[in-house]
Amino acid sequence: MSTQVHEDNPGQVKAQVDQRQQQGASPALNAASSSSVQTQIAFAQSAFANIQDLNRTMDAKANYLLSSVALLTAALGLVASSAVTVTAQEDWQRVLKGAGIVLMLLYLLVAFAVIAVATNIYRARSQRVAATTTAPGMLFPLMILKRYSVADNPDEKAYLNRLETLRAEDILQDYSNQIMEVSVIYEAKQKQVNLGLSLFRWTGILWLLAMFVVVTIIIVIP
Repeated sequence: MSTQVHEDNPGQVKAQVDQRQQQGASPALNAASSSSVQTQIAFAQSAFANIQDLNRTMDAKANYLLSSVALLTAALGLVASSAVTVTAQEDWQRVLKGAGIVLMLLYLLVAFAVIAVATNIYRARSQRVAATTTAPGMLFPLMILKRYSVADNPDEKAYLNRLETLRAEDILQDYSNQIMEVSVIYEAKQKQVNLGLSLFRWTGILWLLAMFVVVTIIIVIP
């Protein structure tokens, strides 16, 4: 009987087949969509972690600059302590000693500039991207405290409630916002590192000149 109905109503048969195909394809489409979202979130996480690593690299370079300046200054100080106590008897000896003191002072000024730039790299930076973002603000600590506080007190329940209602789009938007934030921070750190390296070149030149003159003073002035 069923076969007879189908043969008499070919349109009904086609409709039933289309319905079954749609029902069978729906889980596959949902799975593909879910896989795409997971791929996007994984990429955002990777990009965020990569930029954070780059920021840590800038901090490491700042640490190298500080360590190098400290070593150079200590070495120059050990040698200069003997040269400063030397008593100059003749005019050329006084000129040589004066030149050594001037070079040491110049070196100290540039070395201090390097230290100031390097320590500025470590400076904590607040939110830089426009505060009008619609990102939920679930990643950056200062943004979390700003958005999920009541009477200036952190509200853990408010944060938990927002966390429980997060959608995939919200997660991607939050990562997007924070990727831009840390990118701006990286740009600022990179500029400071490049400035510090430029100053450090002059520090090295002045250190060599000062060390040469100081050693000469120790040798030629009895």
